[in-house]
Amino acid sequence: MRVSEKNTNVGLGLPSVFLIAVVLAMVTFALLALRSAQAEKKLADKTGESVGDYYAMESRAEELIARLEETVVSGGTTAEKLEKLRVDNRVEEAEYTSDEGIYVVRFKIASDKKEDMGIYAKVFFSEKGGYDIGEWKMVKEEHEKGYDIILPD
Repeated sequence: MRVSEKNTNVGLGLPSVFLIAVVLAMVTFALLALRSAQAEKKLADKTGESVGDYYAMESRAEELIARLEETVVSGGTTAEKLEKLRVDNRVEEAEYTSDEGIYVVRFKIASDKKEDMGIYAKVFFSEKGGYDIGEWKMVKEEHEKGYDIILPD
C-alpha cells in the first residue's frame, strides 16, 4: 500500500498580513489614547488653575465686603463714610440713597494671574448692618461699554 502524500505547505502570506494589520491598528489606537490623555490632563490643569484663581478673587471680594460693611456701620457722617468707601482703589463707585439709608458700592476684584479677568460686584449696605449683593459676576476685558461677561463653555 502506498501512502499518499499530502501537500502540507502552510501559506504564511495571508496570516502575516492580517497580523501586521492588527498590530498597526493597536498601535494607532494606543497613540490616539495617549494623545487624548495628554489633552485631558492639559484641560484639567487649566481648569484647576482657573477655579483656584476664581476662588482667590472671591475670597478677596468677601474680605473687601466685610471691610466696607464695617465702614458703613461705623460712626461718622454720610460724606465721611462715602469718602472711606472710595479710598480703596478697587471701589469704582460708592453712593448713598437717602430714601432708604442704603449705600450702593460697585467694585472689581482683579485676578492675580490674568490681567483682563476679575469679579465685578454691586453691593447694597445698610447703616443698621447687613448687606445685599445686587450683582456678582465674573468679567473679562473692561472696555468703554462696560465689561464682557464670561459665560461657561
